[in-house]
Amino acid sequence: MKKKSGLYKFITGMILFCVFMIVQNTVFAAQSLTLNYDGKTVKYSDAAYKININGKEIKTDLPGIVLNKTVMFPLRAVFEGLGGTVVWNAKTQIMDITYKGVKYQFLNNSSNAKINGKAIKMSAPAKKINERLIVPVDFMKNIKGLAASADAKANIISISTDYVGSVKEISSTNVGEKTVVTLTMDNHKGYVYSRLTNPDRIVVDFKNIKAAPREIQAVSSRISGISVSAVTEASVRITINLNEMANFTVSDIQDGCKITIEKPVNVNLSYENSFDRVYFSLKGIKLAEIKEANNKSYIAEKYKHEYDKENLKYTITIASQAAVSLKDDIYHINDDRVSTVEICRDKETQDTKIIINAKQDFVYLTSYNDKRMQSEINLLTPAKEDEMLVVIDAGHGGQDPGANNGKILEKDINLDIALKLEAQLKKNNVKTFMLRQDDTFVGLYDRPYIANALNATLFVSIHNNAIDSAKVSGTETLYYPEAKGDTKFTGEKFAKLVQDSLMNKLKSVNRKTVERPGLVVLKYTKMPAVLAEVGFVTNAAEVKKLIDPAYQQMTAEALNDAILKALDTIKSEKKVVDKLEDEKTPEPDTNTEVPEGDAEQQPE
Repeated sequence: MKKKSGLYKFITGMILFCVFMIVQNTVFAAQSLTLNYDGKTVKYSDAAYKININGKEIKTDLPGIVLNKTVMFPLRAVFEGLGGTVVWNAKTQIMDITYKGVKYQFLNNSSNAKINGKAIKMSAPAKKINERLIVPVDFMKNIKGLAASADAKANIISISTDYVGSVKEISSTNVGEKTVVTLTMDNHKGYVYSRLTNPDRIVVDFKNIKAAPREIQAVSSRISGISVSAVTEASVRITINLNEMANFTVSDIQDGCKITIEKPVNVNLSYENSFDRVYFSLKGIKLAEIKEANNKSYIAEKYKHEYDKENLKYTITIASQAAVSLKDDIYHINDDRVSTVEICRDKETQDTKIIINAKQDFVYLTSYNDKRMQSEINLLTPAKEDEMLVVIDAGHGGQDPGANNGKILEKDINLDIALKLEAQLKKNNVKTFMLRQDDTFVGLYDRPYIANALNATLFVSIHNNAIDSAKVSGTETLYYPEAKGDTKFTGEKFAKLVQDSLMNKLKSVNRKTVERPGLVVLKYTKMPAVLAEVGFVTNAAEVKKLIDPAYQQMTAEALNDAILKALDTIKSEKKVVDKLEDEKTPEPDTNTEVPEGDAEQQPE
């Protein structure tokens, strides 16, 4: 037992001695640090600073030091400790650092640093000491998301990546008829914005920002003032008080956001109900846009919608965060389709609602017409399952003239032929839907989408051609290629009927049927679809025919004949399919015996 006790005391003594020597050596090292720089050797006897990142000391062979009354720190140790990359060029004496996607550059013995190529003046020049480049601690204020300080009493340089920031700038300025409010923060961690009413205002909440409450005077007639208030200890709310609600957009900028406030919006609502296509239009408001993904297109809606079929009420809800602000109003329509349209703001959610109170059951399709700069809400009545419906598309229209030959415009020829075709089909008791019946532009994607929503049987788009050679003439019919082995009636088969019929009537140059998989009106229609290029407006002889009402009538009759044949083919196909379905359906078993005990349950 004595031997063990003596050994224990010996080991304990050695440990205490080692700890004492380490402490002494550390103190000695700090007091007798030798600095080599600018070709000289200097004994350093000032404070040696430990370096902490987020409270944890990092290892470095050169501590923070005081040079010419400025606390300096070694760049490599700190930025590698922060997860950055550091490259030193001994030849140029330049250190390049990349941290969180930002590039920093320092030159030995220079007070100029660069951040992403932009020069920044430091409080003291960078200095290479003991093969380590050091810079002033206060340079760190230029780095977003970092805070650094030097504690002269504790001899510690503290660097933090997780600190509560502050408001840097709040300003407002007029740009033409718009007001721009700029909000920048030091180390914010995201923001959210919304609009509120009673009173009208825009609020922006920044995370990880602390600020004292204050009021800021505005320079615009659109806003009455800007206020700063705390939401929590680490989040702040900026409130922009509006004189009246207006449209606004919010865009990201470095360290914050920019809010552009437009003129207040009075809803410019129009109602078109004179033709087949019935729709409401909202000028200057974008409720939807067309997007493409995986070789398919779709309408990306910027709203929510619901349809109350029982009460024939269709509601579009625009979220309060959206940059759309509409004044409350009620529009009294009172025709055979619609009673009223209401625009109102939900008092609880601040969402804006557009409510169509209809008198009939409709399918609603909302899109954005980029040429007319308006959202359009289509009220559509789909064909019933046993109905045949032909959608006629007079190509181009409105702001889109199509091809031309001087004052002769393709859009006018297309419409003339389309109207004659409509009349011809109605004579044959064929139900039609004209996408346009006057000089109006219909969105390119709206054409197939409307046809699909209508559950159309066939789609016919009427166009005329153009080329830089006046000698070229003739007729061709375009189609989307059918799948290999497809035996159903397709656009390709429909195109053959149309081309043959046009050739039989017009006797023009036969340019045959042409596969065009990229055309929107052919690619995105769900029914057999064709695009007839009747002739060339750039050919002098052919354009004379194209503007002749008699020639237009012949064209309409040729298209009519092809459509009637196509409808007959589709009807025949349907009969075959229906017959096969009937044959597959098993007849009820009338010979099933019922157990004696269940005889009373048999129907009489």
